[in-house]
Amino acid sequence: MRGEALNVGLLFESESGLQVRCSPNLEKIKAISGAISAADLRNDILEIPAIIQKFYSGDLTENSWSLISDFTPLRISGHGTFDAPDRRFAENQIDQLFKTYVEPEPAGVKAVRKRSARLRASVKRALRDEKILAGKSEGIDSHRILTDHKLSEGVVVDFLLKNGAIHVCEAIDASDADSSFMKSVKDIAMSALTFEHARMRFEKEDVKPRLIFSSSQSVEKAIMPSLKAAEHQGAQLVNWASDDDRRSFLVEMAKLAEPLQNTPRQETLFHSSALPSSKLN
Repeated sequence: MRGEALNVGLLFESESGLQVRCSPNLEKIKAISGAISAADLRNDILEIPAIIQKFYSGDLTENSWSLISDFTPLRISGHGTFDAPDRRFAENQIDQLFKTYVEPEPAGVKAVRKRSARLRASVKRALRDEKILAGKSEGIDSHRILTDHKLSEGVVVDFLLKNGAIHVCEAIDASDADSSFMKSVKDIAMSALTFEHARMRFEKEDVKPRLIFSSSQSVEKAIMPSLKAAEHQGAQLVNWASDDDRRSFLVEMAKLAEPLQNTPRQETLFHSSALPSSKLN
């Protein structure tokens, strides 16, 4: 009555007679009505050939289609024909039709979220204060720090800067009271995987990974072996709770990235290179 419909199966006729193929997962019918049982619907679909053969003799035509809507909550929404030189070709064609019209479209790959947003927000705010955070419309060639940059399908790096090298930064927050040891170890492992994706993505560039972490004292002692393992694989550790580590990280990033405004600013450190900042490692 509402005019709502979902494709739930295929009905086809061949030399072997009428055959039907229904979706293995009919729970999508709940989008239309919670009163319809998926099991009952499956039985209705599978009984279609028997219903037509019992009440109608002859080829499958539009005259026989009304039987389906008379005895089941289903109806034929469209029809067509194709020629198949052999059974294998026919099966492949039916499978393609089934994927196109019946099976739900696969969901897009979601990036794995591996850390709390609080530390990332704190790092992002500090970089913005240094005026080295890239705008939303800027790309990797802006020589400013990008946030949530997609490296590959499902893999997103927290912070990335292209300079004389590729600087890849991941933030791991284990400072919450409910942070567990296993969750923190998994987050560190995901960051190590992200660093490896960066090396694959920028195989011709010098990739310099940095692992920024913040944790309570109890958790830090437990996850230190995992942090050291990441360091052993080439990642520089930055303890965000340490004033020295935090200041050193921000000063280094400020010297490597191109500032949003070319206003004079007092540098904590200086370099005598004639190269611009975008060429420095």
